[in-house]
Amino acid sequence: LGLPLEAQAAFERVREIQPYQPRANFYLGAILAGLGRKEEARALFELAISVRPQTKQDIRDDPRLRTLFPELSGLQSESEQNR
Repeated sequence: LGLPLEAQAAFERVREIQPYQPRANFYLGAILAGLGRKEEARALFELAISVRPQTKQDIRDDPRLRTLFPELSGLQSESEQNR
């Protein structure tokens, strides 16, 4: 776990300086998702998508994230999201 925790700390430092930096939000979200902190990850992904819509493709490209967050990747239809 050392490397993810070091990376988490690095991305948190970036967010202190640039809270809307989409890549930092995406990667920190991916780390938090891996640690089981899904709601925190979702909030970071939503922020990243609001600044950089292409982040949806990044989520689609990662099989683990695509499975955890289909509604954020654009793979789930709106009717499925509203169930």
